[in-house]
Amino acid sequence: MSSIPGFAEEEARLKAAFIYNFTKYVTWPQYIEQAGGALHVCVLGADAYFDELNQLAGRDVRSFKLEIKQLKLSDPVDSCQVVYTSGASVRKFLPQTGTLPILTISDEPGFVDAGGMIGLVTEGRRIRFDINLGRARDVQLQISSRLLQLARRVE
Repeated sequence: MSSIPGFAEEEARLKAAFIYNFTKYVTWPQYIEQAGGALHVCVLGADAYFDELNQLAGRDVRSFKLEIKQLKLSDPVDSCQVVYTSGASVRKFLPQTGTLPILTISDEPGFVDAGGMIGLVTEGRRIRFDINLGRARDVQLQISSRLLQLARRVE
């Protein structure tokens, strides 16, 4: 979180909105898209982000209803379509996603370079993001060209 006074809560709210909006511009493999139902956004640690994201539960994302789950590092991630994590758990959780079609998001520095898909970056009071398009394609996730154009960096 940012050390700018009064910005921590706003930052959590903004990042939750980014995460929600990312789901609108990502397409999962056909078997997931056709199943519809719930789109599980799982939060590993990061309580402030869980609280903010949980306020978005039930919203529509194309044919899905948004469901928010809080995970522990020992919990399986295979029921998640999105996993957001922050802090030291990043390096431990990434290998769990393997070849699963899970959109991985974090604000941990170096996340995209370590194999994560979307890295949130705070620059002053502005939030930007980097995308590891190769990693997303490896697990059959399609990221809209509109989202790619907004990214600070695409790999």
